[in-house]
Amino acid sequence: MGNEVTDEVLANAFKKYASFSKAKVIRDKKTMKSKGFGFVSLIKVEDYIKAMREMQGKYVGNRPITLKRSDWQKKGVFTK
Repeated sequence: MGNEVTDEVLANAFKKYASFSKAKVIRDKKTMKSKGFGFVSLIKVEDYIKAMREMQGKYVGNRPITLKRSDWQKKGVFTK
C-alpha cells in the first residue's frame, strides 16, 4: 500500500463485508510513512473467503493489494 492509504481508506475498502471489525495501516514510528502493509479484521469466515476472492489485486489508493491470511497467533503474539 502506498503512503496515501490511511486506516480510514483501508477500512472503507472493506466495510462492505458485514463482519468487518477494523483496519490498520502499519507505519514507521519515526517517519510515519506506510511500511506497505496493513491488517483487516473480519469476524466471519464467510466474509474472509468472499474478501479474498473479491479484493485480491484490487486497488486501494494507487497500488493493488495482495491479501494473505495473518498467522500472528502462530507466532506467539497472542498470549493469555
